[in-house]
Amino acid sequence: MGMVARRMGFDALSMQLGLGSITASGRRRSEGATLVREVGASGVNSWRIGALEELASTAPPGMTPHALATKLAAIEGAPPRYSVAQTGAAIGGSCAAFAFLNGCTGLEVAAAAVGGVIGQGLRSWLSRQRFNQYIIAALSALVASSVYCLGAAVLRHAGFGIARYDVGLISSVLFLVPGFPLVTCLFDMLQHETAVALARLANATMLLLNAALGVYVVIAVVGVSFDSAAPPALAAPLLLMLRALASFAGACGFAILYNSPCRTVLHVGLLTLIGNPLRLALRDAGLALAPATFVGALMVGLLESLARAVG
Repeated sequence: MGMVARRMGFDALSMQLGLGSITASGRRRSEGATLVREVGASGVNSWRIGALEELASTAPPGMTPHALATKLAAIEGAPPRYSVAQTGAAIGGSCAAFAFLNGCTGLEVAAAAVGGVIGQGLRSWLSRQRFNQYIIAALSALVASSVYCLGAAVLRHAGFGIARYDVGLISSVLFLVPGFPLVTCLFDMLQHETAVALARLANATMLLLNAALGVYVVIAVVGVSFDSAAPPALAAPLLLMLRALASFAGACGFAILYNSPCRTVLHVGLLTLIGNPLRLALRDAGLALAPATFVGALMVGLLESLARAVG
């Protein structure tokens, strides 16, 4: 907004961000104006973010309000890049990948994938019906975890062992963790946008609590035990390769969920292909979870900065 304002000839622009509104004050020569605009329900659309960044960086000097409004309308009116079925399949793959990374075997991985697909499908449908976002989180978690438990029960009845029952249950609802809003909250704090940062944090916390409530209901009804067996032992080269593939698939699934362009999806997957196996290797070496996660995230950030500098 600041870049576009300067190219439109504004002398100054100040903004106050809220979770549901934006207040902007602009000044040009002796004239000034303050406008308040409501925004829709919060969501994540990384393609739109990239399109707005490109618009800001390529806006010509002297751009008129009409030209800007036309470009913004084109960005806002662009349809999603992926269908509901494609997004659901991507989330199913992500849930399966996270189940494997957390130590599940093939059967739990498959059950987690089915739970993720159905849970994401329900969330998409409820969102289109304009349900309250907190109710959506609770119901999606309830359904996804119930489907997982049903699938696991069928497999057990058929004579197949389910060793990491609780881990697969949690993996089936990981798509409901509001990671993007939490990271955005951190960025807002670093830019001294304290009010909107706290609003995002409260919103993300409520989403997480409601998702946890949905899972808790299933745990209480089904009686899930959290005394899991140890993850299966695999040869080191095979384990490294499978972890890399699962990290790639999990990251790509979430990038598709956030409506990222195909190039960005591949970019995200390749970054995670390095960062997450490094984190897991450090954990295997005995490093605590927090510093191992820090090192993995730092590696992803450094690689992204290097790629941006080279590109």
